[in-house]
Amino acid sequence: MPEMHLSHGTLPAVRESKGVDARLLAREGNDMPLHSPFPPISRPARRSLLTLGLTVLLASCLLTSCSKGPGEPSQDELRAEVQKLLETGYCPKLGEAYGQGNAAVLEAVTVPKEISRISRRIEELADEGRTYEPTFKQVTVESVSTWNYSNAFATTVEVWDVRSYSIGSSRQLINEQVGQRSRVKYQLKRQDSDGSWIVLYRELAETL
Repeated sequence: MPEMHLSHGTLPAVRESKGVDARLLAREGNDMPLHSPFPPISRPARRSLLTLGLTVLLASCLLTSCSKGPGEPSQDELRAEVQKLLETGYCPKLGEAYGQGNAAVLEAVTVPKEISRISRRIEELADEGRTYEPTFKQVTVESVSTWNYSNAFATTVEVWDVRSYSIGSSRQLINEQVGQRSRVKYQLKRQDSDGSWIVLYRELAETL
């Protein structure tokens, strides 16, 4: 299948605080400022409170990440939805787009930005005097995850037969790769109109 491609900040230096009242450091082991309306908490008690707080926070995070909101599909349902989109929609149409030299055939399964990107790739191949004719064979969704319900990220393994021909009156086979297996990454978007998925971006991760 034709390849399609999908800093560390500098932390500011910590400035030393000037003019700190020496009375705040007067008592060793007491982290509480003087004149506080609350009595100091012993170290064992503080450790117990910290442990309890971390336990509650961890439990909350686990419940939030594992729970499924109203109307959200289960993991199996989500995988099946993405599998159907790629298997019966996007991948076959992608093969047609390259074979016909017309990315507009993807309109129902992807966004205009991705159509433009594929169109540019088709034009680049034409400038090089060649064309691709990929034939879609198989797709398997390896993993899929959602973010904010309407965004999904998927990794697949795909099998394609890819042939490259010269452009011109003497059309000749330049290269042929039968049964090419690749790992591909997708970003998808759920449509508000009917809840179906469309492809936002496709990236060839590696050839297997």
